[in-house]
Amino acid sequence: MKRRTFLQTTAATTTAISTGSFASGSIQAQTEQKLVIGYPTAFGFLSTLRSRSEQIAGVNIEWQSFGNTGPMIEAHNSGAIDLTENGDSLAITLFSNGADFKVIATTESQPKAAGLIVQKDLAARSFPDLVGKKIIFLQGTNLHVLFLNLLKKYNLNSKDFVHVNLGGPDARSAFAAGAGDAIMTVDPALASVEVTTGGRLLLDGSNGLVENPYVYTATGKALREKEAALRLVVPKLREAITWAALNREQQADYLFTSKILPFPKEAILRGYGRSAKKLVSITPELLSAEQKIADVLFEAGIAKKPVDVNQLYDLRFNKQVTG
Repeated sequence: MKRRTFLQTTAATTTAISTGSFASGSIQAQTEQKLVIGYPTAFGFLSTLRSRSEQIAGVNIEWQSFGNTGPMIEAHNSGAIDLTENGDSLAITLFSNGADFKVIATTESQPKAAGLIVQKDLAARSFPDLVGKKIIFLQGTNLHVLFLNLLKKYNLNSKDFVHVNLGGPDARSAFAAGAGDAIMTVDPALASVEVTTGGRLLLDGSNGLVENPYVYTATGKALREKEAALRLVVPKLREAITWAALNREQQADYLFTSKILPFPKEAILRGYGRSAKKLVSITPELLSAEQKIADVLFEAGIAKKPVDVNQLYDLRFNKQVTG
């Protein structure tokens, strides 16, 4: 079927794509389930799935793009979008605040895809050299966990730094304008900051500082009413991530030429080169690791209440994840 016309809105760019293929239009109307997918334009793999414009028989996908995390969270919480992606830490934080969604899939760890960049003329050579400096990152995210683990590693206190709570394009613009000494973000936005500002990557999430997986969350209503559609989309997401790992140049071409991501091709290529290569099953071992993160977020006062990750993660889609 032909891709429908792009619909531009101020909050998000919405593209409705009819992705079923049936002999009869009446049969198609009865069979397809509409699924609204919100994808961030600063990180993640839903944008790669979007760029491939694959047909998924039985699903009518409406795509919405979000430059900032805040509006995407609001849309997800309100039920305006059925499925989206975020870092595992933010999913835990939002769930502790009462968000009605569950994690149905997750990437493998990607610690090198999260990092801290300093201004090119700053002499800092290690994290303690940033004491007293302004660090830009979004509270409650995987970057916040990275920050907490750095504090622990170097026996420092959050009051030793000036935290500028920004994310997305606002954070990148602030750093580019010199409003921060350092910025913490994730790829490919991380690589874009390197490429466009000349900033220097001081550290990443390696050596146990942050695992930084991306998780895919579906609203409670979508899980109740659109489970069949979700089961059809998850394998396509798995295939898109695996394909991207083997075709980085082509992935970068798709995302750059389509303008789905607002970054230079060099940054897209570099950023995804440091990113996950596959989805992984939700296992007891993974849940144990996520529970530790949930406990850290609660102890730090980021999560409003304790989270039992067994209530957050939904194992019903493991078969679709593994194929």
